[in-house]
Amino acid sequence: MNKRIYLDYNATTPLSEEVRQFSIAELGSYANGSSLHEDGRVAAKKITGARE
Repeated sequence: MNKRIYLDYNATTPLSEEVRQFSIAELGSYANGSSLHEDGRVAAKKITGARE
């Protein structure tokens, strides 16, 4: 029997509960974080916060 070893953990890494909840909460939000309008600025702040 051949055993298969799957090495692409990056593609299948489980989400932490914190990330899962944040993602669910933000599914209804949409804006381009590079835009100059208010929605874009709000999105940019959320992106920056997530990266930190």
